[in-house]
Amino acid sequence: MNKKERTIQALKQLGIRPSQVFNLYGAQTKYLRQNLVWAITGEKQPIAKCGFLRVRELLYGVFGIDPNACGCTAHAEKLLEEAITSALPV
Repeated sequence: MNKKERTIQALKQLGIRPSQVFNLYGAQTKYLRQNLVWAITGEKQPIAKCGFLRVRELLYGVFGIDPNACGCTAHAEKLLEEAITSALPV
């Protein structure tokens, strides 16, 4: 199973919908972020290394999105949400 497949499987198992990916900040979602980082990297990381920006950076990498080439964060996040939506089966 490759990194993208592991990530999609983790998103499904954790019950994270594409529109929720950008709401994974704050103390209430720290364990979701930790499990998502674990699924993407294959290594369990301490919660301190599983912040929202780290998760977003890893998801950009998994789905092949270069946020710097997009021009703005909002556009990159829209591309990421579209990529996740198309990858998750309905």
